[in-house]
Amino acid sequence: MPNTKAIMSNKFKKAVIISKLSNVTHLDFGEVVESMLFYEDVKFYVKDNELEILIKSVPPNILITLIEDYGLSILWTNPHLLLAQKAKGQYINFGVGFQNDTIDVHTKVAALYDHYYPNKKGLKQIINRVNDRINTYHTEDITQQVLDDLLDHEYINYGLNRLASNNENLKRLGFHFFRDSDNSCLLELKSPSNLQIFDSTGHAVQICKPFEAFLHAREQLVLASSEQCNISTLPLTAELMTYKTNSIVQKATDTSGLQLFQDEFIPNFHKISEKINSDINNLEPFIKILDKSRSIRKWLSEIEDDKNVLSDYYQKLTETTWVEKLPTKGIRFLIFSGAGIITDAIFPSGLGTIAGTLLGAGDAFILDKLLHRWTPNYKLDKGLRSIQSYSAKLK
Repeated sequence: MPNTKAIMSNKFKKAVIISKLSNVTHLDFGEVVESMLFYEDVKFYVKDNELEILIKSVPPNILITLIEDYGLSILWTNPHLLLAQKAKGQYINFGVGFQNDTIDVHTKVAALYDHYYPNKKGLKQIINRVNDRINTYHTEDITQQVLDDLLDHEYINYGLNRLASNNENLKRLGFHFFRDSDNSCLLELKSPSNLQIFDSTGHAVQICKPFEAFLHAREQLVLASSEQCNISTLPLTAELMTYKTNSIVQKATDTSGLQLFQDEFIPNFHKISEKINSDINNLEPFIKILDKSRSIRKWLSEIEDDKNVLSDYYQKLTETTWVEKLPTKGIRFLIFSGAGIITDAIFPSGLGTIAGTLLGAGDAFILDKLLHRWTPNYKLDKGLRSIQSYSAKLK
């Protein structure tokens, strides 16, 4: 069994929280501050209109308190991947595009605060203090890596089995990708031209929509490994990331059936994020619990092997507080425990030889980060819909 003390020491260091839209106008900011119970350094990853929603919905004084006193920072990205489709005869072309507009995030922040808080006292100082903790994440163009993922038949089948609402839909979704040309950023999809895809709410979506999950999985693997941190993301994205990580390690070590992640569950975790999202003013009393977490983390780091350590920590943190009165939902952590397996299997043979022959450049990059002690741990909110399912029918 892995050393729990080492796991906990890593777990409470740094995490990126992927923004989750509760609807088109609201971010799940409650999940961000909820995560601050477990992580010392929390980076909130936002893109597109998410930055505007954040500034509009979170009062400046509360955001600054979380930023300056509790380790919150904002990780802004403008270049990111997009997936699009276009009919081409009996086939459909999938294009993986890399959006890279030239937007200065600090100028954008100033404009947003001027718009939403024009009469706010000390506005210039507020803008400067928020901008001090906003960093721009410059990702490389990983278009080719995503295309390689979409050509991985076993990986796609695994994901489709998680996405399709039943086996009959999976048969109709029976996609087969192949390259449009050697140098193209396009894939062709061999699928009936009269196939229509529906999401779990019954709304028709483009055929490419279900495959965005594979795009996000690669994008977030690169993000978390580059930042050397844990990540809180959607359940399906985490499942694809763990599958991909297992696959990379198994190819590199020429093994099979490895279980590199252990599941830790806090069944009595309360609906803190839901309470905060329902009224942002609930952040102020929650900050008192963040204060309490600082002293308890020291106690936590002294605990030896104990599979209940997370539940014990959480119970100690929230006992005799208003949180105890909230409904429960439970949360999960997927903890990477395969560092020793990778090191023992690879170093005797040499990383360069194994990775160079069995892995593509993108997967070799992930393996290198794992060898340099990145541990891809995931926090999953059980209150979220587990998996977005899709159905299909012929028009």
